[in-house]
Amino acid sequence: MADPELTAELEQLEADLAEFVDFPVSEAADLAVKRAVVKLYKEAKGNGQVLALKAYPWRGQYLFYDPSESPDLHLVHWRWWMNGRLAFFLWGLSVPLEGRVAQAARRRKKSDAIAGRIEFVSFMIETWGWYGTLHRVERSGHRLLFWWGGQPGRNQPSSEYKGPKIMDLGVLLKKGGVGFLQRLRDARKPGRLDREGFCDLPSLLALTGAIDPDDKGERSPELRLSDRALARVLLDVTSTLQVPEHWSGNITEGVWLALTKCERIRDLRIIIEKELAAGTYVLPTVEPYDPAESEVEDVTPFKNRDGLYTALLPKNKVAPWSYQQGDVINLSEDDDQEEREVDETPSSTSVSTHSGRDHPFIRPIRAKGTKSKSE
Repeated sequence: MADPELTAELEQLEADLAEFVDFPVSEAADLAVKRAVVKLYKEAKGNGQVLALKAYPWRGQYLFYDPSESPDLHLVHWRWWMNGRLAFFLWGLSVPLEGRVAQAARRRKKSDAIAGRIEFVSFMIETWGWYGTLHRVERSGHRLLFWWGGQPGRNQPSSEYKGPKIMDLGVLLKKGGVGFLQRLRDARKPGRLDREGFCDLPSLLALTGAIDPDDKGERSPELRLSDRALARVLLDVTSTLQVPEHWSGNITEGVWLALTKCERIRDLRIIIEKELAAGTYVLPTVEPYDPAESEVEDVTPFKNRDGLYTALLPKNKVAPWSYQQGDVINLSEDDDQEEREVDETPSSTSVSTHSGRDHPFIRPIRAKGTKSKSE
């Protein structure tokens, strides 16, 4: 005979999942997983919080660059973050889902977030160069406004993949529970869900194949850097500048070797090198900001009412990268700066919800034949 107390608990648990959680948790998931997910979402709603905003805040966080110096790039960054942070959160939490439809929907959100990341990184490299980008990202010490997650789960991209992987909550529970509890704690803290993600930008791009020029056209263009970004990467890694070893990769094997051998990128590298020398290099641009974009549900406004950006300048000014001197930095855990943990609550222009609907932002575009903005 079924235990009436257990039956009542299960019925209440299913009712709470339907009320507070906007995705179907696997029916086969352990009760501890279901209880934990309900508690997480119910607690957030009771506190008037949106979990994705809390785990991946924007307002009050330090950037790794000065937005006033690169306003177009900052707009691309903001649009990607607003469009992608629900996907960042869902993939980082990794709750086992019920049904192929829900699983496919989460994978699509992840794919869109990864495509947005590639677009943003391409924009950075086209604007600052490869070494200039790494200099800003690593010298600033601020990592919270970049998504280091998106690592594959059980279905690795290939048997040769050697990068970080992610386990869902059910697997973590079976492995002893320590990682399970840590994941739930991380879901409540800014930037913590990425703790087991990629450690730096070069390895992220290499391990995900974004550095591969894909001469055979076997992958979607959204999965690799733009050709102009790849050309600027090639320009830097084949220079004689003295930089940290991980910046230049190993150009004798793998995707780095493929990059150096790609005639399409090599030809473009020569063109861009001449443009940079002549001062005719055109920076990428983006469609202008529309204030209506900040009025979308669960979106952090791009600017405050006083006209200042909602994200902050780097805590310490990052010195410009010099392509003449090749600034060398030594990375260590002791150099990390403490990040600001600012809980982001919905402003008067956004409504607190856990619906996670898509935001109709205009995708950034690269203008052709626009007025030159020489670097």
